[in-house]
Amino acid sequence: MVRQADIRRLILPIIFDIMCCEKLERGTFDQLEDDLIDKLDTMVCVEKKGDENYAVLFSQVLLECIASQPWREEGEQFVDKVKRLLERLIDYRNVSDGRVENRHLRLNCLYNLMNFYKDDANREDIYTRYIYRLRDLHLESQDYTEAAFTLMVLARSQDWRDKMLPPDDKHPKQTEMQRKEALYHEIINLLDKGEMWEFGVPLCKELTIQYEGKLFDYGKNSRILQTQASFFDNILKKQRQPPTYFRIMFYGNFHLKSKAWIYRGRPFDQLSTIQNQLQADFPRAKNWIKTDPPVSSDLQDNSQYLQIRAIETVPTDNIFKDMKVPIQISSFYDSHNISKFKFDRPFNKGEKDPNNEFKVMVGRSRGHLVSRDSH
Repeated sequence: MVRQADIRRLILPIIFDIMCCEKLERGTFDQLEDDLIDKLDTMVCVEKKGDENYAVLFSQVLLECIASQPWREEGEQFVDKVKRLLERLIDYRNVSDGRVENRHLRLNCLYNLMNFYKDDANREDIYTRYIYRLRDLHLESQDYTEAAFTLMVLARSQDWRDKMLPPDDKHPKQTEMQRKEALYHEIINLLDKGEMWEFGVPLCKELTIQYEGKLFDYGKNSRILQTQASFFDNILKKQRQPPTYFRIMFYGNFHLKSKAWIYRGRPFDQLSTIQNQLQADFPRAKNWIKTDPPVSSDLQDNSQYLQIRAIETVPTDNIFKDMKVPIQISSFYDSHNISKFKFDRPFNKGEKDPNNEFKVMVGRSRGHLVSRDSH
């Protein structure tokens, strides 16, 4: 992964030679793939080796080498997987080393890396590492709820059993039950800070089952029941305002895998607040105020546009239907347990003025959005 292009081009065919040996000796590239993935994370993110040009050259040279091989299709899959990891690691390093001060890009890069590793049973240690990094990034902005749900991904993947787990970045060597218990307590604490007590109650109940019926640790059971009771009190007595929601569209040359987002803001966040935050993260981007998306002529010269629109929640089926439930309880689910949103858009009568689409606006029609994740 040296910087000189000529040397890179001379060295990369060595990987092809190793591929040939692996195919002849083992019949697959699994061992080579494991070795490369293990080393790339350290080489790119810690040792700062490699760049965008290397990822392109890696793919180009190896695809040329394997073009005439009978195992070409399998080899192309191997090259593509390694190239995708290289691209994700380089993107993450670039937004984390001070060259790009952008929280949204860091979130996106971490999410892409987590998705790459999550289904690989041999990469659980690396997957866990990036979960913790995403948690830490949320905590930097005091987004306690998001940090809690990030850790929930890891906690839900573990069981209440005595299997020994190796140490990770945050925990010593311990049983799977102890690791899950520690994660649950951290999640419960974060949900308390984020005033999301409704999501903390089921975790308290799950811990109670372990403490009372399996571990017979009545001291821990007493403490978690007190925490659960305080959550119920907070739900009924503490005043909470619902969060705000915004749809954000990224048009043009953005290094984002997805360019349409549902953003949950804090209570009372104004549209101008979100615009200022994103403008600070994307200083080259301009505000797109038209309802129709930009066309190709608008996106010349690597232009960037942001369209931010306030949206409202559409309550899901009432889980308390035909039940007498205090408003303090039911109102929470109307603004949090949701997957659909609605927004207003101009309705024009007559020919629309391209310079002022609101000139002949006579009303507003209603659009709807569906989110894949209610959290």
